[in-house]
Amino acid sequence: MYENLQISEERYRALAETMTLGLVTCTPDGKMIYINPAFEKLVGFSKKHLLRQSLSTYFSDESKTKLTEFAEQVMHPKERKKKNIEN
Repeated sequence: MYENLQISEERYRALAETMTLGLVTCTPDGKMIYINPAFEKLVGFSKKHLLRQSLSTYFSDESKTKLTEFAEQVMHPKERKKKNIEN
């Protein structure tokens, strides 16, 4: 079982590190804890500079509101409001 998990993790990491889309993993309060190279290139800052900063720093006020609503829906699906979030 552990071996399968390790293989899966290695595949995920290889995908995340080589994909051309920016990928970020955050803590529940929005602090970035993983940044792939494509995201570094997208925002023009190094991983060292970005880690532990709030992802919302890189969003407009309107987008921050949408991001917060989306995060709430993902983290609390049973409490989800019957509202679609538009891009």
